[in-house]
Amino acid sequence: EMFFKASEEQLSASSAYAFTIPVFGRNVVYDAPVHEFLQPRKFMREGLTIARFKLYVPMIDAECHEYLAQERWANKSGGEETCALSMFNALTVRTSIRCLQGTDVYQYVSDKLIRMYEDLDAGLSPISFLFPSFPLPGARRSRRARADIGRLYEQLIRARESDADSTAK
Repeated sequence: EMFFKASEEQLSASSAYAFTIPVFGRNVVYDAPVHEFLQPRKFMREGLTIARFKLYVPMIDAECHEYLAQERWANKSGGEETCALSMFNALTVRTSIRCLQGTDVYQYVSDKLIRMYEDLDAGLSPISFLFPSFPLPGARRSRRARADIGRLYEQLIRARESDADSTAK
């Protein structure tokens, strides 16, 4: 509650998360003007309550079981290895979208989208923060992923607006 109700002067998320600017871009998320940054915080506050978390637990449980039941896991036999970091990154993306963004977004969850989020994450490095335009492979992948994810969400927003327009008629 202290985090969500604190003013930007008391608890500056913009300052604390300035390292994310190379990933998300200028004037987005933590680099946005305070009045714009505070808008999504209202949504986050509603989505991250104890009551909502109680609804998320069965969704997370189901997602974990569904993910691990997929053939790539079910047929694993002795001697084969899997990257735990990639597996948990995939589960984090899948459960976050399932719980927080809705079924219209969840239908787009795929290995390709999960790789895009992994590539986006590749831009979070000290060198990218210090030299945002330095042509590192991870930074290039991150910029490409940000553009691809942006296009996907633009399509989703247009679809939601279209659905709202047709429902209102």
